[in-house]
Amino acid sequence: MWRIVVLGILVGLCLPAASAAQQAPNGETIYKQHCVGCHEGSVPRAPNREALRAMEPEAIDTALSSFSMRRQGASLSSAERRAVAAFLSGRAAGSYGAPLEMIGKDGYCSAGTAPRDPLAGAAWNGWGIDPRNSRSQTAAAAGLTAADIPKLKLKWAFGIPGVSASGSQITVVGSRAFVGSRNGVVYALDTKTGCLVWAFEADAGVRSTPVVGRAADGSSTLYFGDAHAFVYALDVNTGQRRWKVKVEEHLDAMITGGVAYHNGRLYVPVSSLEEGTAAIPTYECCTFRGSVVALDAASGKQVWKTYTISQAPQRTTKTARGTQLWGPSGGAVWSQPAVDAERNRIYISTGDNYSNPPARESDAIMALAMDTGRVLWIQQTLGVNDALAKRLGRVPELQAMLKLAPPVTRRAAIQQLAEVTPAKGAQRGRIAFMQGCVQRVFFGDVNAATVRVLAAEGFEVHAPRAPRCCGSLQLHAGVEDEAVALAKATIAAYEGFEHVAVNVAGCGSGMKDYAHLLADDPAWADRATAFAAKVRDVSELLAEFEPQAPRHPLPMRVAYHDACHLAHAQKVRAQPRALLNTIPGLELKEPAEWELCCGSAGIYNLVEPEAAAKLGARKAANLEATGAEAIAAGNPGCAIQIGAHLDIPVFHPMTLLDHSIRGTRP
Repeated sequence: MWRIVVLGILVGLCLPAASAAQQAPNGETIYKQHCVGCHEGSVPRAPNREALRAMEPEAIDTALSSFSMRRQGASLSSAERRAVAAFLSGRAAGSYGAPLEMIGKDGYCSAGTAPRDPLAGAAWNGWGIDPRNSRSQTAAAAGLTAADIPKLKLKWAFGIPGVSASGSQITVVGSRAFVGSRNGVVYALDTKTGCLVWAFEADAGVRSTPVVGRAADGSSTLYFGDAHAFVYALDVNTGQRRWKVKVEEHLDAMITGGVAYHNGRLYVPVSSLEEGTAAIPTYECCTFRGSVVALDAASGKQVWKTYTISQAPQRTTKTARGTQLWGPSGGAVWSQPAVDAERNRIYISTGDNYSNPPARESDAIMALAMDTGRVLWIQQTLGVNDALAKRLGRVPELQAMLKLAPPVTRRAAIQQLAEVTPAKGAQRGRIAFMQGCVQRVFFGDVNAATVRVLAAEGFEVHAPRAPRCCGSLQLHAGVEDEAVALAKATIAAYEGFEHVAVNVAGCGSGMKDYAHLLADDPAWADRATAFAAKVRDVSELLAEFEPQAPRHPLPMRVAYHDACHLAHAQKVRAQPRALLNTIPGLELKEPAEWELCCGSAGIYNLVEPEAAAKLGARKAANLEATGAEAIAAGNPGCAIQIGAHLDIPVFHPMTLLDHSIRGTRP
């Protein structure tokens, strides 16, 4: 057995490209030309020749092809990797062959031993045993009872050559057992004798648990993924490849979870090893986003693909040595999706963020529509909500708040926008953007989208870090002294700009009312009046100019919700609709009783949660009756309130506009 620690030792190995066309690559030549610099002096932690000689060639090859050294080995052919592995481990040139060549002929089953229907009988098919991942086995399906367990004895054992771990869970269907391995070989074994029916070598290691799918015509196919993000379909009886498809081009992408099979369709989870690559000082971390890919099981053709993090990575900051960083990234899908066919949903779990800014889709449970891949809901499981619940959950009003509060990670709660974002194209103006207190904590992605839209439309955007609140919520609560102090701080911070853009209806309403709030203060009355005249809801501001940024189609039905503080207090109704109508393919729906409050109303849903809930349910019913796929609402309180009563997503208009400008999908 090869020691698994070998994979970690190889982190320093340096292997630039060698010619793939070379018929008989010389491992020593490759090493001397390209590897001496790291392994004989310049990189202290890189294993030297003596350390490399103690390793098995199989372990070196596996590290280069699939795991810790895959970046360095990506440009090498399998023959070149084996040549280098043989040389470094002290083997004679040509003595270390392909994985399939290591399997002894006596391990294969004798001819004529195959049963008439090899898939008939007890089964544990795939990682979760059924599409719902219940992992619950009945006695009938298992072919044994709980009372039989103490009677079990070892019948046979099969040693997987060249690796220290198989890497995948075993699938058993009838008289066949299927298992993948870290060097990419997938084995089909006879369950009665342990003999090898067939073996197939994938391009890279296979951690994905194989699953058998039966088509309507009675044929059966084995499906799995590999460490290079390829999905394979093999004939169950022969091991012959039916098709092979790459589902993600990122160099660090891989498939670790089992693919889910249901009704002729595959749902493939995509993860990565990019966090390991980020240890390289010159690597521009990070650009990978987890995803789920739906494939037609018969052909391998892609039906849809949904990234867990909706926002594509953008340039962020640089390291001390000048390496460019990117984000958001991460949200890898490491495990098999669960299929809920009755509700037309699949459920997935996502991993951590790789880089800033934080994404609300990381460390989360997500529900996607089976037919389209559209994200239906996200429940982030590690966030500030848990901490708040522990500290504040005993206060009735705060209990109401916590029930409504959307999930947010600690990192997302403290993320910061750039203080200055330059305009793209011809500059139309220099404006300030008020981030809001609730908005910046719970909907930081909306703020980021708003800044991108404003910059794309030609505005230089300034986002001062303080003050963090405009005072509107304090005014709702009757704490006027605090509201006045925050109003003065806001005026002082923002009054030097041409306009002050706001994407929160409640904030915009409060800031436009500063002249009334400070009318009795001689030192501030005139300043407050002048400031209030500069305040614009972001939809108001953009509606004053012809669109500059090109829009991409966003085919979806969207119902627009009029926030009270925007429609009634600010008299802004036409502008958000006009902006949404600039998005090609977007069909705007109008709900009944548009003038009805959703129940948020500043802090009304906190102090009167029961009455607010009734209003919210009524508003949600009106919106849902439009047949819309999504809701657009320009106020975070409304988005939270409506979202608590609906099973369809609620977007800020700026989020939809941002997706259209960038050509991405919500």
